[in-house]
Amino acid sequence: MSVLNRAVKSTRKLVAEEIDKKLIVIETREKASLWRGKKLISNAQWEVWKKKQDFQHKLLEFIPEDYVEIPFVFPTRDEKLQQTRSEWYKDYDDFLEYKKSAAFGESKCRQCILHPWSSYCNESLRELILMGTNCDFPCKVLNMFECPYKQGDKDSNQILLFLKDAWQVISDALSYANNLSRYHDYTYEVDFEHGKVVSYSDIRLGGYATGDLRELEDMELSKILMRGITDIYHVLSNSKALEIILEQYFKHVEKLENKGECSDARFESKFLREFKEPLIEHFASIKDKIKIEKLLNFEGKNLEEEKEDKKKQEETEKWLAKNEPKCNFDAVRSAKCVQCRKFSNIHCINCDIWVCVDHWRKHGQDSHSMD
Repeated sequence: MSVLNRAVKSTRKLVAEEIDKKLIVIETREKASLWRGKKLISNAQWEVWKKKQDFQHKLLEFIPEDYVEIPFVFPTRDEKLQQTRSEWYKDYDDFLEYKKSAAFGESKCRQCILHPWSSYCNESLRELILMGTNCDFPCKVLNMFECPYKQGDKDSNQILLFLKDAWQVISDALSYANNLSRYHDYTYEVDFEHGKVVSYSDIRLGGYATGDLRELEDMELSKILMRGITDIYHVLSNSKALEIILEQYFKHVEKLENKGECSDARFESKFLREFKEPLIEHFASIKDKIKIEKLLNFEGKNLEEEKEDKKKQEETEKWLAKNEPKCNFDAVRSAKCVQCRKFSNIHCINCDIWVCVDHWRKHGQDSHSMD
């Protein structure tokens, strides 16, 4: 009997210990299923719920158990909901940081210049920006939590993240100059007395376009022509030219900000200027290493491909001149501004003089009583 009693007691003890273990597991799971009072749910469940428009407030009581690229699909003007979402984002980011989510780590890696994902930035500039870093591109560790260069650490100098931003700034500045350079391909015949404008394009495919003086309001010419690889090479290898191109872009962003208009720049103008001196100094230090044959133009083509495109364009123009009556090569003209002697493509048909983008308004006011 004593043996049986001992066996029963032993069995009861084992059962009790097993029950305790299960209770501990259940309690641990319950705690693990919450983060700062918000219940963790599967990503699949979150994707279903976030598409329910009437569930947007209730949704903030939950957190996906891993990284979701776009947590919310419905924008809101509800200030209370906006504030709650802002607080929710902080909790969510902290949770992913605590969990060290690999997917979240990869998304943070996209802020680094070594991340291989495709970008609208000029790819040939990335190699130039990376000169002197001794870093391998592309990075093989696409997880900021395991970064071999410690870019996610609080004590890191975050140099590779800064270089990604610098790459974007120089690409944006060159692209903006390229956009402005297209105005050089137009001639504007202006009737100031009647407020009419006729513009002719150097593309020579569509004849002409008509409008009014508002067409000249926002027109600006690039201080340095930026059409292709030769122009890019000139700017990158000449500190003064690079400074002009950067300042031109910075002032454009400042102008939009002052007018209260939305800018497509990723940085405010006050932060953009932090990149000016580092970029000028960097390109000055590597100017002898810049190879024109390794640069890409604004369409992602190299020097040989660009030359081939230009050759085809010239052949097309010859064909148009011979076969298309609407093509008026003589209509596209330019001269020097009567006031400052700089490039001008604005022709006053009333006075038969040329004025530039900086002086057309003054001419209209002084000579034609323009408001």
